[in-house]
Amino acid sequence: MHKIIRCLFLAIMLIIISVDTASFAAAEEKSESEIISTSTSTSKVTKKLKKKAKKTYVKEISVSTDIISETEKDVSYYIKEKLKTTVVTRKYAKYYKGKKYRHVITEKRTTKEKVLTQSGNTDLSPEIQGKIGSDLTKAFQEIGFTVDYWSGYKDDSYLSISKKKLKCYNEESLLHQMGYFLSLINDNRCYTASFIKIYEDEKSKYFGSDKGSALESAGEFFSCCYNLFLTDTAKFKEQMPKSYKVIEDCVNAVNDELIAKAKETL
Repeated sequence: MHKIIRCLFLAIMLIIISVDTASFAAAEEKSESEIISTSTSTSKVTKKLKKKAKKTYVKEISVSTDIISETEKDVSYYIKEKLKTTVVTRKYAKYYKGKKYRHVITEKRTTKEKVLTQSGNTDLSPEIQGKIGSDLTKAFQEIGFTVDYWSGYKDDSYLSISKKKLKCYNEESLLHQMGYFLSLINDNRCYTASFIKIYEDEKSKYFGSDKGSALESAGEFFSCCYNLFLTDTAKFKEQMPKSYKVIEDCVNAVNDELIAKAKETL
């Protein structure tokens, strides 16, 4: 009986540790730091001993850490930057075999660090709203989607339907995921047979800097075309008229009726 209880206890502890580890990893994804500079200064004082030291060795006296300055500013709507200066002071004594003195050495290590963290904003920034327009912004807000913005993980960008979340790493990535959102509320237009046919017909004409991504699939192509629709409208319309028409139709289709339908189905 006791053995069974011990096994159950160990199993519970493993689950708790796993959950804590996962939570820690998730928290770590929200910040990154960069050491800007590090400098070390030392001072040495000679102290007499009553008798000679029997061996050469070092003895730790004290260690302390002080944050002497910390400033924070908004880098963007989604990212905050904190500049931190930390001083670690280590004091130790060095003894020398056969000598009647010791050196008390104070070592100060000063580190300047830049830490980036999420601001906590999960809605669309005013800049993004201005680019995508009021109708798509309204759809995003009323359907209940949020932004999980982080600048360091390019390969971790996606749209989650179950969590109603766009995870991205910069504003370009966010606009790319908004392309997927536009397709989603238009009955997943990017995955229809008619759009896949257009993708096959016009993918060779794609001229954006993200061409590698655009050619991966019809979904990626749709999202990349949405970016061209926002940034290079005239050229996009001229060189890829079929793709342009699909994106234009999807943008124009966003109204209260479509939003209400998407709220019911998503």
